[in-house]
Order: sequence, then structure tokens, then C-alpha cells
Amino acid sequence: MKIVCYVPTYSQTEAEVLTRPYTRLSTAEIMDRTNDIKNRSKPGMYFDVIDSIINNPTKVDLIVSDGRSTDSIRDALLLHQRQSGGYELKLYPEKMSQWLLFNDIYNEHKDADYFIYNSSDVIWHMDWVVEAIKEFEKNPRLQILFPCVNKGDPNLPCQIAKGVRDLDPILPPYQDAAKARVLNAYAMIFKMDFLHQYGGYPNVYRNCFTESFLAYMCQAIGGEMRVMPRGHVFHWSEGDKWGQEVASPYYYNEEKFAFQSMINELLMCKAMNMMNKDYLKKKLYK
Repeated sequence: MKIVCYVPTYSQTEAEVLTRPYTRLSTAEIMDRTNDIKNRSKPGMYFDVIDSIINNPTKVDLIVSDGRSTDSIRDALLLHQRQSGGYELKLYPEKMSQWLLFNDIYNEHKDADYFIYNSSDVIWHMDWVVEAIKEFEKNPRLQILFPCVNKGDPNLPCQIAKGVRDLDPILPPYQDAAKARVLNAYAMIFKMDFLHQYGGYPNVYRNCFTESFLAYMCQAIGGEMRVMPRGHVFHWSEGDKWGQEVASPYYYNEEKFAFQSMINELLMCKAMNMMNKDYLKKKLYK
């Protein structure tokens, strides 16, 4: 079985004084670092995320892609990759949407069985991947699973947990702002057949909003997406700005009106039984 994991990195700031070594840390050492917010400085935060995935007992082919961070961040990533090892580092020459990078990696690994997206601030402190595979094997309709996170959007309470929830899979909640069943894309695992049907991940938006369409994409091919039981990750939070200023790298303000128009059109088509895979591919892919 081949499982690919994609982690995007991007930083407009210079590398800060490193509070940890370039060599790989154990998961216990990484989790100790999460008690101090100063350890969220980059690139050390990236190293923690990467090392935690490499330490995972389930074999995962990890690809870290940098969409043109500052030279000091990229130099640090190169040093870590050489000393820590266990993953592929792709340094892209220009600033690019993380979803374009996602699809570049997807196209290189179409033979995989599962594809994981992992934010660059999500630490794996349990083998949640093996639990996800069990769920996929039990239910052929499952297309996408989301582990619980320790912190996140309070509008999505079913995805937030302090630890493992040994419960049946929970359907994602309806989020008024998105007008959709939404689970935030901190970490998510896809059945590769889902990505094959659409030709990759939606790329019409540069960083935000795409998860608002995933439930509809699953429905259009007779599938489901859910929160998974016995899956939990640590999510650093309270550090990123989601577009409060025009120059935000997330492009939140620039794209939110286009998103509102598109989601309204989609819901109208759904009400008229006109929403299908071809419609979604036309709308969500450049």
C-alpha cells in the first residue's frame, strides 16, 4: 500500500533563531516543545511537523513543498532535510497556491492508494493514519476523512477534541458562513480514487474556501466525507492571520466575494438536481 503525504511550507519572514537541532527529534520531544509558544517560530515549527510525520510507524511517503519562502527559510529546510532525512523536499521557484502544489505532487504519485494533506502546523502524535485506513476499508463510500484537532474553528465543534474520541464517525456540521458541510483542512486523508475522478484537488481559490465544496464533491460521486474516530492531531493555532489585510498570503478578503457567489450558484443547481461531477469540475478547476 502506498500512502503519500503532502506538506506545504511558505513564509514571508526570515528564519528565526533556532530553538531545536536540525537532526530529527522524537515525538515526545516535539510535544514537549508545544508547551512554549516561542517554539512556534519558523523554521523550527516546520521541522517539528516534518519529524512527527517521519516518526509515524505507518509508512508514508512524505513530500514537503515550499512555494517560495525567504532564502533563509529555504536554506534551513535544506539543512534539515539533509540531517534529518526521510522525506523529499521540493523548492518551487515562485510563490504558488498550495493547491497547485498539491496537484503537482498528486500528478507525480497517481499510483498511490491514499493521499494526505497536512498543514505545516499540524503535528502527528499518534498513528492516526492506520485508523483511517480501517475506516476506508469498512465503508467503500468513504472518500475523505478528517482527524480531530486540539484547536480550531469553534463553529466546527465536532472536529475539536482534547484527545482521541473513540466514537462512530461523525458527520461534519453545517457551517452558516460557508453554507455547506465543512471540516477545516488542517489534516485530511483522501482515497486516491476520489482525486482521480476529479483530476486532483480544486484549485480555483488560492488557499481558502475549497474545503467548503468537498462534501458536495463527495455527494456527486455517491460518496461521503466524515470526521474519523480514534484520530487526533495537534494543531498549532493563534498565529496566522487569515486575510485581515489586503496583502495577506491567504487571499481571504480578495476571494471571499467570488466564493459567496459560487456557493450560492451551486446550491441553486443542487436544488434543481443539476449539480454533478462535470458541473463541479467546470466550476472548481482552472
